[in-house]
Amino acid sequence: MLNDQTIVRGRAIVGDPTMDAKASSDKAADALSHAGLPAVTAAAWLQGPPPISRDYARDAAAFTQFWRAGAELRAKLPPKGKRNDAQAAASEMLHRVERQSREEFLGSHVEAVYRGLTADYRNFVRIEQLVFDAAALMPGLTPSREVLARDSEYPLKDQDGLAVDQGIFLAHIFAHQTAGRHLLHAMM
Repeated sequence: MLNDQTIVRGRAIVGDPTMDAKASSDKAADALSHAGLPAVTAAAWLQGPPPISRDYARDAAAFTQFWRAGAELRAKLPPKGKRNDAQAAASEMLHRVERQSREEFLGSHVEAVYRGLTADYRNFVRIEQLVFDAAALMPGLTPSREVLARDSEYPLKDQDGLAVDQGIFLAHIFAHQTAGRHLLHAMM
């Protein structure tokens, strides 16, 4: 498994702070290459998560594109239970980087996302629908029904743990005072 820190565009994505940015980026590229992932798609993903611009529409488009590139790479990997060490390390890195990018995106835009999903707080949407509406609004922010269904075909030990991404989304909503209260009200 990769335990070193990889720097992409000056941002930490995967643990060795003594490694310079070029060496770290090369190590991430090597990890994806050793996993057998296509160089062109990997190179696009290795550009890293976009920086937060504070412009919701711009950030939503950029982060969705980044998450789609990661999903394309993961789709080329065998199921978790059949991955070799290099493929498992690549998958772990992809998930870790994408989850950090979700944290960053939601840290800046959770209210805008929630407003979009609830028509500016006019609609009460329950959690079990909200997480899938979020996947439709911004592919990659949370897993879609189809992606979760495919993952659930495997024994739990062989699943990728995609529900974690729903948890990240919901944690940010509940941490936002207005959105969190509104969602709690929707659940009553």
